[in-house]
Amino acid sequence: MEFDRRHRDRGLQAASVMPGNSLTDLPRHFSPEDLQGLLQTVDAARTEAGLPPKALKEIPQAAATSVWAAVVANKDEIGEYCLEDCAIAPIDDTPNPFADGVRSYALDANKAKQLWAKSEELISAVS
Repeated sequence: MEFDRRHRDRGLQAASVMPGNSLTDLPRHFSPEDLQGLLQTVDAARTEAGLPPKALKEIPQAAATSVWAAVVANKDEIGEYCLEDCAIAPIDDTPNPFADGVRSYALDANKAKQLWAKSEELISAVS
């Protein structure tokens, strides 16, 4: 959000995209047992919150929201929101980290500025 705010007038935009759960190379260092345990943990937490199990997406399905954001989405709208399933994600403050949608605090412009400042601080400490 902050990158988009800072650079939009220069013709640069950013979008926050939740691709969904898919088996890319990201979990390549998990053992099959650890990966299965993670998926079971997610399903149990969703069930506890009254949500349906989360289906895994094929890699093209997971990439669809990024492609949609880059090619189809209204560029004047996407920088302020999080995107999922080829749409602006609904706000959902369900107290469950595995619920769908985006938490309202993630769209807070002041928090985005604070995150930007902290990131700059951490980067300058490393360089």
